[in-house]
Amino acid sequence: MSEAAPRTHLRHDGYLGIFALDEARGWGALHVTVKRGFRLVPNGLMVPRAWQTVCFVEDRRFEEAPPFVGSVRYESDLGPPKPLCDVVVEAACHPPGGQAVRCDVAVTVGEHDPVRLTVVGDRTAIVAPDGRVRFTPATPFSVRPIRYEWAYGGVDGHTPMPILCPPNPVGTGYVMTPMPGVPVGWRQVALPSIEHHGGLMTPDDFLAPSDPEQARPPAGFGWIDRQWNPRLKQAGMPPEMGGFWSLMFPGATSTAGYSKDRGPEYWQGAPRRLQLEVEGFERMVFEHLHPDHPELMVQLPIASPRLRVRVGEDDPVDVKLGLSTVHVQLERDHATLCWRGTIERDEVDEEAAVPVRMKVDGRALPPPETVTDTAYDPLEPPRVQG
Repeated sequence: MSEAAPRTHLRHDGYLGIFALDEARGWGALHVTVKRGFRLVPNGLMVPRAWQTVCFVEDRRFEEAPPFVGSVRYESDLGPPKPLCDVVVEAACHPPGGQAVRCDVAVTVGEHDPVRLTVVGDRTAIVAPDGRVRFTPATPFSVRPIRYEWAYGGVDGHTPMPILCPPNPVGTGYVMTPMPGVPVGWRQVALPSIEHHGGLMTPDDFLAPSDPEQARPPAGFGWIDRQWNPRLKQAGMPPEMGGFWSLMFPGATSTAGYSKDRGPEYWQGAPRRLQLEVEGFERMVFEHLHPDHPELMVQLPIASPRLRVRVGEDDPVDVKLGLSTVHVQLERDHATLCWRGTIERDEVDEEAAVPVRMKVDGRALPPPETVTDTAYDPLEPPRVQG
C-alpha cells in the first residue's frame, strides 16, 4: 500500500504555532511561527475561522509531485523572520463571459502597484531547422490555474542532453537557441499560457539564450521553489563547502550571483513584486481570479497576535512578531496569515533540549507535534540558518 498523503488542514478555532532552532546557536535562539486561517468576505474584513492549514515542516507540492516536476503549494513554516511579507495567491483565471482566448488577471495589495499577468489559451510553437518560429492560434479556455506548470520554463529536450530552465524547470515553452555548428531538426513545444502582462512572447524572441542563466523569469502568483534561480543563489554554501569556496574565491562573499552565506532574501518565497511591506488592514483586490466575483475586494483582518513563550525554566518572554506570509486560496475563500519572530537566549547550553510553552493572547497553543504535516519532535526540532 502507498503511504498516505500528509494532512494539510485541521479543525481548530485559534492560532497554531511551531518553532525551529537556529542552526548555529541551537537552543540559544528559537525561530517561531504563528499562523491562523481566515474566511474571505467580499468588500469586508477577513474573519477568523475554525479551519486551519497545518504547520508545515516540509515544502508541499501540488499533487505531492516530486521536485523539478511540480510547483510548491505550501512552503515550510520553519525559518527566521523575513525582511518583507510574502503575498502568495493560489487561484485560477476565470475570464469574463465564461470563455476567452486571452484574459488579464491582477492582484493588488494596499497602495502597492498591481501585479498583472496575461493568460492565453493553448498554443504551440513550431521551430524550423533554420530557426524560423511560428505560433499556432490560441484556443479558447474557460478556466486556467495560475501555476508555474503553465508558465514559461520547463526542459529543453531537443538538445543532446536535456537542459532545465533554472528559473522554472516545471513550466513549458523552453527551447534554447542552438549552439553554433550543432544541427537541429524541426522542434515544437507547448507555449506558456501564463505570461507577464506587457511582455508577451513573440516568434522573434521565443528562443531562449544559449546560456540557461539568462532565461526569462516565470509568471505567477505562487511560491518560488527554493531550488529555482534566483532564490537558489541566495541559499548559501553548506558549511562543509566553506573551505572549497575560500580556495576558489578567496575573500569573496558572492560570485556570479551566488552567495557564500545564506542571505535574508532566501526566505522570501513569493514572486519579487509580491514581496511587500504589509502591516495588516490593507485591501486586496483580485481581478478575474475568483469563480463568482470578476473583481473581488477583501481586507486583511485586524489581527496582531501577542505571543508569550517560556523556554524550559526561563522566565516567560514576549516575542515581537512580524507578518511574514499572506497565503490566499481564492477557490476556498480562505487566507492563512503567518507571523514570525525569534527568541534569543543568553548563557544557555546550545544542545540542552527543554520544553517550550507558547501562548497567544493568553491562550495556550496546541503542542507543535499535534498540528504539523509530518513527524515533529519538540525536543529535537529541525534547525534552520537564521
